[in-house]
Amino acid sequence: MGVDARVLIDRESLLTAERKAARQILDAAVERVRADHPDVALTASLVEASPAAALLRAGAHAGLIVVGTRGNGPFSSLVLGSVSHAVVHASTRPVAVVRESVPVRL
Repeated sequence: MGVDARVLIDRESLLTAERKAARQILDAAVERVRADHPDVALTASLVEASPAAALLRAGAHAGLIVVGTRGNGPFSSLVLGSVSHAVVHASTRPVAVVRESVPVRL
């Protein structure tokens, strides 16, 4: 018995589906930010590039580039994630690395 191991992949259909899903996620995030912070000016765009490259390009003339870091792992306070690390080391602009917010107990 033989098995046909060839697989046909419709690359354009996959890319179209990925772009549609990314647009839906972005639109939902924009709606949430606008609802929570209506006075904040917001411009959203989808960029097909590595995260660090996209941030560096978008922030090339910014006064400040802000990147987040999740802080996963036991030594999270000592290291940066790959994207924040790349931006900090490659940027010609000031960079702020912001950790995930943690609720404050009073």
